[in-house]
Amino acid sequence: MDRETCQLTSLRLSRVLEDIGVSEWMITKRRKMWLMAETLCDTAFCNILGVDAFFHHFGSQSEGSTTPGMTSDVDMLAYTDECCVLQDLRGWQPQKINLLVFKNERIPPQHCYIQAHLPPH
Repeated sequence: MDRETCQLTSLRLSRVLEDIGVSEWMITKRRKMWLMAETLCDTAFCNILGVDAFFHHFGSQSEGSTTPGMTSDVDMLAYTDECCVLQDLRGWQPQKINLLVFKNERIPPQHCYIQAHLPPH
């Protein structure tokens, strides 16, 4: 595909995305809304449950890349201070629940695996 055709295709695609609600402005609004929801969840659930917990929203909703009618789900990770979330083994804490987050070249960029390791009783 030559450069002119690529530019024309990109322009048309941008217009279609704008028409269905995927614009830079809307993506920014959605991201800010989900960051605020994350903070409110931390506060509300902690008060209701009486625990210190942390909540992280991720996926198409929090990235702002969903569109109306897509019925995308909400991805959330909740954990307490009894958990340790790690990307490598250097921070391993044997007395806690360790959640090891990992990726490799075979995992799509929007995915990760979380492997839970429970402390011995």
